[in-house]
Amino acid sequence: MKKITITALLLMTCSLFASIKSVSTNDLKNLKISDSSLVIIDARTTQWFKGEIIQGAIWLPSDSSDETILAALPSKDATIVTYCFSESCPLAGHLAERLVKMGYKNVSEYSAGFKEWKSEQLPVRSY
Repeated sequence: MKKITITALLLMTCSLFASIKSVSTNDLKNLKISDSSLVIIDARTTQWFKGEIIQGAIWLPSDSSDETILAALPSKDATIVTYCFSESCPLAGHLAERLVKMGYKNVSEYSAGFKEWKSEQLPVRSY
């Protein structure tokens, strides 16, 4: 019985994280044009946030309270893309996982992050 329960938990965990898609820079550029429900989230915490974000994004640190997240993201059907500074930063993935657990249905991660976006000379803004 224990083995079945542990296996079931592992399968549920894998399917939860499998629902988080990864998007490329081109994917994100296209979503910005084509998806009116798109919410782009900079997941960097205060310690790592340097005052610039992708144009059109909001800053919602990965360590935000559930209440703050719910206030910032009222629609659980919105297209949400989280990002951090670069591929080596885990915060976007952590926030994406939390959002899925909270019931958000269309969550993706832009793992290349702010560093890649800015290096491509794509629009950023001061926050």
